[in-house]
Amino acid sequence: MINLHTILLISRALLQEKDARRKVMFYACIVTMVLVFGGVFLPVGALQKSPILFICYIGVCFASTIFMLLLALYDLLAIREQHRQEMKELRKRIQKAVSDESKA
Repeated sequence: MINLHTILLISRALLQEKDARRKVMFYACIVTMVLVFGGVFLPVGALQKSPILFICYIGVCFASTIFMLLLALYDLLAIREQHRQEMKELRKRIQKAVSDESKA
């Protein structure tokens, strides 16, 4: 049986790998769009008859939307951090090349 530690390890691996993170974001976006548009067009009668079912459905749509937005925010911050690291490395290489050139 999967325990909390395993779930956390899988989640961390998905968040650290850029391609996996973007695939999860894509599928989360698809699920959110299907939920939102499906609730508008498909089971209109069922959601209107039961207020509890309607509230649960809206809660699932809200949670899916928040999950998608948090993933997008995390991806944005991860990309910014990666860019900063690459710029630091580039500055170091340029400074080293300039200092080596001035010594020669």
